[in-house]
Amino acid sequence: MQQSAGAPADAVMIASVQATRTQPTAPAAARGAVKAAASIDRHGISLRAGAVAAVPVGGALALGTAIGQPVGAVTVAVGAMLTGVAWRGAGGPEHPPLGIMAASGTGLALATLAGTLSGRWPWLHLGLLVLFCLAAGLLSVLGRPGNVIGTQAVIAFVVFGRFHEPPGPAFTLAGLVAAGAALQVAVAAALARTPAWRRQR
Repeated sequence: MQQSAGAPADAVMIASVQATRTQPTAPAAARGAVKAAASIDRHGISLRAGAVAAVPVGGALALGTAIGQPVGAVTVAVGAMLTGVAWRGAGGPEHPPLGIMAASGTGLALATLAGTLSGRWPWLHLGLLVLFCLAAGLLSVLGRPGNVIGTQAVIAFVVFGRFHEPPGPAFTLAGLVAAGAALQVAVAAALARTPAWRRQR
């Protein structure tokens, strides 16, 4: 009886030792992570989509600089760039997901407004940051769309929260970010959105 009772414990111990031997060591795991990060999936690269996403960013910078508003140009370009990342970043689809991009742009604008308005009060700013991080974590259950929207909003809150402003300039700043996002969505819809009949075919 003692031998049969000890058999399961021995089997568990042997299985544990074997599992430990099959797990990679820390240096091997680190090398594997670096190798995976350095590998590029060439099938996910689209020069056309990248060019379409870059047009609003470059256009905003060029136009704003030409009319003598470099700060506004950079702000619009940031909104356009982050909305473009919502499309192409982290294995995004070939065709622009306009709904996700619009939602990301809305989150960017709201986070910019909340960050700039609360930046002068550290306790309020930190409390809102906790709420934004909580919302981003909850959105992650939606997969890539939720991850994109939540992450972009947290980025905007942290970045623009460093430049606290009174209500007037804060709304202006958020409006410029929203304009950049809307420009990116409009350009993507006009130049990169495959016609419905072609998608169905």
